Amino acid sequence: MFQIALSAALAVALSMSTAAQAAAAPDPAQPTASAPDPRYDSAFAGYRPYREAPPADWRALNAEVGAIGGHVGIFRAPSKADPAVPRPAVPAAHAH
Repeated sequence: MFQIALSAALAVALSMSTAAQAAAAPDPAQPTASAPDPRYDSAFAGYRPYREAPPADWRALNAEVGAIGGHVGIFRAPSKADPAVPRPAVPAAHAH
């Protein structure tokens, strides 16, 4: 009983699907057949221009670089004897 009902429902769904596809798609061989309008999506639709980060206080930046051991100090791993070394702040305006 269940198989008969399932088969009937499937047959109805397939016939409706086939009829809908046949009515919606025009014959591409017909030169007068209408086609959907071409759609243009710009590659720059979501583009946000670069914005320069506001200048920071140079004294505070120099103190931060001095605390981590100079410009080369950021590449060395902190030893267990070193206190927690603060990392330089990354400007929030330059996010990709």
